[in-house]
Amino acid sequence: MVGMMIHFATAIGFGIIFSLIGGRLSYGQAISWGIVYGLGIWLFMQFLWLPIVNPAMAQMPSLPFAIEHTIFGGFLGTYPAFLGSRAETQIGRERERLAA
Repeated sequence: MVGMMIHFATAIGFGIIFSLIGGRLSYGQAISWGIVYGLGIWLFMQFLWLPIVNPAMAQMPSLPFAIEHTIFGGFLGTYPAFLGSRAETQIGRERERLAA
């Protein structure tokens, strides 16, 4: 249970980092870079971090983990759908300025 909580907390941290680095990518760009980002995380964890932390788990078949990190990255790349467009942001700022 503790391991799962650490795993999810780490995933949230990686998600926040991706959204900060990604800024305002287009939807397609964000999904593409999310997949690359997810696979990059998998490569780092599978071949550098996991052999140090848990050598037994590092010996497990890695393909399912690669697929899962690809899916994680793809969903991570959907974040632009939850952001307002640049135009909406500018309109909102203009309304606030005029209201003041």
